[in-house]
Amino acid sequence: CIVGYGKCIYVSTYDGYVAAIDTASFSLKKAYKVGSYPEGMDVDNHGFLYVANSDYGRGKNPSISTVNLSNGKVDSLKDASIMNPYAVKCDGTYGLYILDYGQYDQNWNQKDAGVRCIQSGKVSLITAATLMAVDTERHRLYTINAPYTYPATPITYQVMDMEKGESRAFLTSGVDSPAAIAVDPVTGNVFIASYRINSDTGFADYNADCFINVYTSEGTLLKTVDCGLSPCAFAFA
Repeated sequence: CIVGYGKCIYVSTYDGYVAAIDTASFSLKKAYKVGSYPEGMDVDNHGFLYVANSDYGRGKNPSISTVNLSNGKVDSLKDASIMNPYAVKCDGTYGLYILDYGQYDQNWNQKDAGVRCIQSGKVSLITAATLMAVDTERHRLYTINAPYTYPATPITYQVMDMEKGESRAFLTSGVDSPAAIAVDPVTGNVFIASYRINSDTGFADYNADCFINVYTSEGTLLKTVDCGLSPCAFAFA
């Protein structure tokens, strides 16, 4: 994964390092030793880089690393509840949010996926989820819970007001098979990308073009636009 901060971009690599690449010279400025199979990252306003070390989903050595970009010091947090961290997002007021993919049983049914929060060194489960987006301007956490199970688990869409600590349903319909979610940091609008359903199989069609629904922060549909195959991420200019 990749994130930008200051004069560098930071790239997580499966050999356990995060590479800092100078954006002017395109040269490797520094490599930070973090944890096992690092994935998603985020940087807070104080120059700390947070890294989700997934351990490739094996559940033996997952962790969250904190890199002090001013002096290069790396600290790691391990907790029994953190099993397969994939993405992290820092909210300067309410803590660090971790999207954890959980585990898979012998039949490849996904379980224990959720969003966990680290605050003052303590880890707590916020909600069951397989996708998340954090609006750090308005302190809202949007989650989608669509675990890979057979038979399929009903999909739920939630939004949490971090200040009030209250959650509610964000959507009840309108998305076929969610693939990605993001929040526009300027408008607060929520973007959800979705696969279309194959009419013959009744499952997501991975060979068909997908679509994106754009919602207000309260869940009102603004528009639907078509997109290509398998959308997995958004970026806002």
